[in-house]
Amino acid sequence: MTDAIPAEDRLPARRALKRQLLRLVLYYIGVALALAALNAVIPNFFEHLPIGGVSAIDGSDPATLALEDALLSGDEDVVDEWVADGVVVESQFADAKALTLAMLGTIVVMLPV
Repeated sequence: MTDAIPAEDRLPARRALKRQLLRLVLYYIGVALALAALNAVIPNFFEHLPIGGVSAIDGSDPATLALEDALLSGDEDVVDEWVADGVVVESQFADAKALTLAMLGTIVVMLPV
């Protein structure tokens, strides 16, 4: 009924599969060690990564919400004050940095696949 693969033909495939699995595990161990080393060298490293719950990325920061309300209501004085203080630029840079790190992290995680 079914053609069974002889045991001698399955052995090289199993070895190759185990070798690939070992390489994958070693890769992710290396990534974890690299992150640990970066955390040791740069103490606040993990605070800059886009890691966190939905509240970290949904824009529920009170400063962001206040700026959004000022923009939507057309309150130019508040917006001008925020731009003068550099809050708007700082917020945009933080978003750009988080997006860049998220994309880089995705590439690093997907690289062996």
